[in-house]
Amino acid sequence: MKKLFSLAAVSAAVALALVGCSAPANPGGGTSSDGATWPVKGKTIDLVVGFAPGGVSDTWARTLADELATETGARVQVVNKEGAGTQLAQQALLAAPKDGYTISMINMPAILTYIYTGDAAPFDLSDFAPIASVGYSPNGLVVKADSPYKSIDDIIAAAKTKEMNVGYNGGADDAIVLGGLEKEGGVKFNYITYDGTPDKIQGLLAGDVEFFSGAIGGVAGQIASGDFRVLAQWGPERSTLVPDVPTAVEEGYDVTYDSRLGVSFAAGVPDDIRAAAEKVFSKLAANKGYIDTNAKASIETQFLGSDDFVKVWKEQEGVMAAAAKEFK
Repeated sequence: MKKLFSLAAVSAAVALALVGCSAPANPGGGTSSDGATWPVKGKTIDLVVGFAPGGVSDTWARTLADELATETGARVQVVNKEGAGTQLAQQALLAAPKDGYTISMINMPAILTYIYTGDAAPFDLSDFAPIASVGYSPNGLVVKADSPYKSIDDIIAAAKTKEMNVGYNGGADDAIVLGGLEKEGGVKFNYITYDGTPDKIQGLLAGDVEFFSGAIGGVAGQIASGDFRVLAQWGPERSTLVPDVPTAVEEGYDVTYDSRLGVSFAAGVPDDIRAAAEKVFSKLAANKGYIDTNAKASIETQFLGSDDFVKVWKEQEGVMAAAAKEFK
């Protein structure tokens, strides 16, 4: 198969990177090599989330906020600003003071909607100061449990003989996956647009669509109840959380993307504060309570430091740009 939408190379090359630092000046907090301490105990951090309450990304952000508050003694409040492919949340981040006390939750590749829509987005990567990625959300192709389709091959074969309705929410991840499957399989799907995963779930349950792509954690309840099955996952390797579900690559379709959950300051926050924050999040990522709570929501705890998170971000920009050319 022609390799069009793969992030496997960069994922395999990414290594854990921690910033060297001196002992923290406040319990649980971080201190950069230049001596900056972040956060100051008792101060409030706004964690801006570009999704409505209740979804996988919001659930992860609230887990992160709770653990960050416990770890550092800061007050951490989640601020939901859903809409426009997370662009409203990012604009709120960029408009806030550059003092290190406003952070944006970055869902990769959802943030890349600014590339795939072709709109004149009010920001790009240069406007951000990524801190770290501290979560990984396995995503997959979801069908009803009684669906006649048992593999991606079955989906592609059916699409060559009839109109196949697929749930679609306008996100960058849908564009990468569905555009990739169309290109690899030589088919076209019929897109039924929804506002988000909860609506896609209802569409699948009602039989309005044959399948959709989404976070496995977002359909964990339907999987447990026996309503849904996951045919394949999109990661370059099988997730440890769903080890029995094959990757699309294993099924013969070179369509992959990494769904990473991270945090970022706006550009302009001092480098020493960013370095101190990276240290805090590296420590948090090793916290057993954080790891266990994530696992219950079908989220793996994988740490990428600032430099490696930027590498993934740039790589996914390239993947998204390629997908945008193919996606209708």
